[in-house]
Amino acid sequence: MLAIDKELEDAHVVGADPLADPRSYRKAMARSNAAQWAEAFMEEMAAHECNSTWELVDCPPGVHVVDNRWVLNKARLVARGLTQRPGVDYFKTYAPTAPPPAVHTTFPLAAALGLPLRSIDISNAFLNGDIDADIYMRQPEGFALGGRNKVCKLQKGIYGTKQGARAWQVKLCQILVDELRFRAIYSAGSVFVYRNGNELVLLPFHVDDSTFAGSSDELNTKLITRLSQFFKLCDLGTTEFVLGIAVKQDLIAGRIELSQRQYIIKILERFAMSGCGSVTTPMTPGLSLSRADLPQTDEEYAEMADVPYGNAVGALLYLATSTQPDISFTVATLCRFIANPGIKHWNAVKHLFCYLQGMKDARLVYRHDLFDPRGIFTAYCDADNAGNVDNGCSTGGYALLITGAAVSWSSRLQTITALSTTEAEYVSAVDAGKEVAWMRQLLDEFGFTLPGPLTLAMDNQSAISVAKNPEHHGCMKHLDLRFYWLHDAVADGR
Repeated sequence: MLAIDKELEDAHVVGADPLADPRSYRKAMARSNAAQWAEAFMEEMAAHECNSTWELVDCPPGVHVVDNRWVLNKARLVARGLTQRPGVDYFKTYAPTAPPPAVHTTFPLAAALGLPLRSIDISNAFLNGDIDADIYMRQPEGFALGGRNKVCKLQKGIYGTKQGARAWQVKLCQILVDELRFRAIYSAGSVFVYRNGNELVLLPFHVDDSTFAGSSDELNTKLITRLSQFFKLCDLGTTEFVLGIAVKQDLIAGRIELSQRQYIIKILERFAMSGCGSVTTPMTPGLSLSRADLPQTDEEYAEMADVPYGNAVGALLYLATSTQPDISFTVATLCRFIANPGIKHWNAVKHLFCYLQGMKDARLVYRHDLFDPRGIFTAYCDADNAGNVDNGCSTGGYALLITGAAVSWSSRLQTITALSTTEAEYVSAVDAGKEVAWMRQLLDEFGFTLPGPLTLAMDNQSAISVAKNPEHHGCMKHLDLRFYWLHDAVADGR
């Protein structure tokens, strides 16, 4: 299985550019550094052999054979899942990852309780999942054995298959729950909790990576040792980075800080804005962006043809959902024009880059001294009124804070056209109320039960009155019944 095809091994071509990424196995083996590529390929194939990912069989007549390819930046073999057929060689595909608010929530709780953070990475995670269908795959390029009629019948998951992520998630859940006595929580997918007396572990997983918080370093080490009995993993030690976010924990001071300084520097350099000056607001005060600012003439279309607007907004969107709630409104507004932006929209993107230039050192800081076990989090919501000039819809937003910093936030255009400020604020409060209810459930599953009703802060007295009593009937009677959920939640003391 681990023998490289002699023809390809000898396909060395002097003068091939060693700096450019090769596009195929054959081109990689034609490089001057072919020996290094061969070593990487052999390592990948050894992982498959050790894991019994497939067995070599004669191709049954009439079966569908899935193709594969080498991903050269990682020397990883992936199946071409796009060639799979639903109901034949794959069925269920959904695989959850821990949602950002659930991941963020582990940090203030770790700061409040003095839980040391630890990070791990599961090596070749997808190879651990068990395949739930008969999948026949062509032999990998460069490693074909036994003639042309031999194919690989998959027994384990492999990157690229439709059900690969789900198979890994099922295996992970099985090991954590059945073997390590964790509990998979219902409030968020791929988040696990372990409690045994005074021992506590909060374990969110993002595909094959996890940054978790345990009661002690000894407990964390014990967990990693137990996990390594089932999966090959890399212990990354005390958490310093998670999903591109820098993490700094001070157990003595009871503080955890999250920042993305390096990411901001990187995107400023990427979009030639590293030398720009700084401004104090994410958007120019009073600026209104609309479809009227879309390109209208051939000259305007030509001017925007090579502008990387979509790439820039995508990079900013990750920042807005990770550590920078202050730019959420601006990024959400810019996203509306991603299909056909105009120069005014691009100038707004550059203005936001200038704002980030002055906010590189901003960070979310979770502090032990601000932890209140009787009211673990505080929630705020607000809305404008008909702020979108294109359709008259309002924008609502909310933020939930634990130990002094945000763990969940949103700024989103409402799906209905509010007829009054009261209605816009009330609809925003409904969205915030749903997040508050979810956060309460999440904390309850983490082991933190909140007594009594929770407080949602808002600045519109009319909307507060509607949430408590059926007031202002004339201007609210047209609302869909689902919006009255908030009134019931307030009445029930939740």
